[in-house]
Amino acid sequence: MIWFWFGSVRVGIIELYVTCGRVGDAQKVFDEMSKRDVIVWNLMIRGFCKSGNVDTGLCLFRKMGERNVILWNLMISCLAQCGRDSEALGFFNETWEQGFEPDEATVVSVLPACVRFGDVDDGKWIYSYADSKGFCKKLYLDVASSVFERMAWKDFVSWNSLISGYAFNGRGVLGINLLKEMMQVLNPFDHIPKKMN
Repeated sequence: MIWFWFGSVRVGIIELYVTCGRVGDAQKVFDEMSKRDVIVWNLMIRGFCKSGNVDTGLCLFRKMGERNVILWNLMISCLAQCGRDSEALGFFNETWEQGFEPDEATVVSVLPACVRFGDVDDGKWIYSYADSKGFCKKLYLDVASSVFERMAWKDFVSWNSLISGYAFNGRGVLGINLLKEMMQVLNPFDHIPKKMN
């Protein structure tokens, strides 16, 4: 019982340090823990990856015994975001080999890595898998949103397309928020976009 209380406090301290970007201090608390559960490992791995030290996060991931799909997704996402697409795809394949079934978050992380890496065959297979699991409706909206966010100039048609997509697919709150944003950005009289930041 005493370990549980102290363990819980230490988990909270690690989370605080990681959230504040003080991964080195979190590491000190982590190193002092004799028992570490998947939550603590996840916090440390996420802390290192988010601070740009993906290799240390990867090293911790390899050292831990018990893994779950959330940790696999975290590593795939971090590797893909750092442009390490080949490694992200390798992790995706390893996820299957270890008996974990990818979820929507896995697919959303790994498909862009396929595109950047030029791996058309794996990309088609992952898309087919996502479609068979019913992920595609959400996936299309996520991809559309990602493309929309990267657009230098957004005209009335592009705003309306994404707003409609949200509205027709059960994401009305996102659609309303996007409509409000559009009304602040677009000039309603001539549909010429105002300069965006």
